[in-house]
Amino acid sequence: MAAAAGSVGETATATTLLDRAARDPLGLDAVEIAFLRRCVSAGGLDSRRRAENAIRMLDERMPPGDRMLLASILMQARLDAGRPLGAVAGEVRRRLLPESGIESAVRVALLRTLADLIADQSQEISEIADLHPLAALSRADRIANRDADATVIEALLMRAAESPVPAIKAEGLLELAVRSADAGADKTASNRLTAMVEALPSHPQAAKAASLAVRLATYDDLAATVERLLTAIPDHPERHRWLLELGIRAEQNGETGIARSTWLRIPNEAPERIEAVLLATRLDLDTQRRETWAQNLMLLDALDLPEGATEASIDRDLLRIELLLGMGNTVDAERSAINLIERPDLPIDQVVPVATIVSEALEANQRSDDAIAFVLRLADIHPTVARPLVAGIMERAVLRIVQALDADQPSSAQDLATTVLSRGWTDVETFTRSQDTTPSALVGAAWLLATVARYEEAATLVDIALERAPDGLEPLFLRAVLRGGRLNDRREISEEDARLALADLSRIAAGTSRGSTWWWRAEIERLELLVALDLDLARVGDRIERWRRQFPSLGGPDFARRLRRLERVIADRERSDTD
Repeated sequence: MAAAAGSVGETATATTLLDRAARDPLGLDAVEIAFLRRCVSAGGLDSRRRAENAIRMLDERMPPGDRMLLASILMQARLDAGRPLGAVAGEVRRRLLPESGIESAVRVALLRTLADLIADQSQEISEIADLHPLAALSRADRIANRDADATVIEALLMRAAESPVPAIKAEGLLELAVRSADAGADKTASNRLTAMVEALPSHPQAAKAASLAVRLATYDDLAATVERLLTAIPDHPERHRWLLELGIRAEQNGETGIARSTWLRIPNEAPERIEAVLLATRLDLDTQRRETWAQNLMLLDALDLPEGATEASIDRDLLRIELLLGMGNTVDAERSAINLIERPDLPIDQVVPVATIVSEALEANQRSDDAIAFVLRLADIHPTVARPLVAGIMERAVLRIVQALDADQPSSAQDLATTVLSRGWTDVETFTRSQDTTPSALVGAAWLLATVARYEEAATLVDIALERAPDGLEPLFLRAVLRGGRLNDRREISEEDARLALADLSRIAAGTSRGSTWWWRAEIERLELLVALDLDLARVGDRIERWRRQFPSLGGPDFARRLRRLERVIADRERSDTD
């Protein structure tokens, strides 16, 4: 109505038009009537007065629909006055959308409607480069559902994205990003979404666009994308999750320093801080970054875990234990592990991993006896769950006992056997009742019993082991040791037992490769038995000398020490015989 009245030059005619509209307002908006009244009061409906009054009313607070109507009146008035479309479009946009006072979602809706108005005024323009960016945005939207050439739509949106006005640029980039994502061009879509957020961080879709940009970013672009978005929207709700993901990608790429520093950028008050510190600590442990372990320990202790965060609490305690062990503080590590194992909320499947960490570390620190004692204490707390670990520690205990006996250190072997038997042993009948008990387990238990002078029970287990594995080296060797009487200083050894022991030892030596551990064990045991019986002393001495030429190390320091002792015994006896 206001546009049509523009042809009315006389104020009186305008007044008549206003009176008629007031009497019969059908089809008219209240804001139009208010606008007409202002124009009449100002002296007429010419383009200048229409523009001036539209501007004054746009400066006032009013509903979005009224603002859009006044913007269209202003545009028409300026065009009627002969102004170029580009200049008119810029002025109308600024009047329609002031810098403040309009919600971002409403601002976008008004901008899109304005784009349609400008597009209607640009029908005769065919070159995309000559189109106003808003007109290009509207035209792209209009032809998008008409099977239009995708290249043309892309060119129109690129024209919109070239606008120096952030709001227009953002709309063009957003549409371009959507089309790229639909086409599977994730990298392009991510770059366009990031640029859109940078252009207009206040856009109502900016937060979602930023989230999508991170998800679509390629491996190589993720770091740059996250940094750009953090600069544009420093308070984005997913910013800490982005840093977590960025650190994970860096770790996967072998950039461990970047991964660690990225995770530790997450502030203490952020919920993601917990996961970040756990990840950084695990990384430092795995990469043996020892110079950071003390700091890692402080970071773990400073974590403010919410109530009910059981999994994170357990992970933290596990990492603390590993750090303490790595730093040599095995006492605190062991104490912490026991406390963790005794926690009622510790999942049952975590018990063995916790104990394994400590026992293996104690073993690595040459504290095998402490490792064995630790695991056996665990058996008091979780006897069923700890059974596999106890079985493993029993095997290591037996190996340590055999090694101690190899080194001629019976007291060390007895102390260890006593510790194990006091916590992990029941009786021979119970132990042998199950057919599932392996020959190796039987021999292990027999070594423990034999070391503490329970020879008959040990012999019973050895016999059962040989029934189940007649050719087993371990039971054959222990039977020879028991028959030969080495563990009780060869007391009460019969000629028959000696003969049988020598036969077992010869059988073992013949069935093993020369120079192997079992070969040395069998041969030295045989020579010691011969010397104890005062048999073939000259041949024993010759054999040791021949071995020294063939095997200068004599099988290692423990075996060499035993052989030197034999040589001394032979020399003493030879001197005694001479005297």
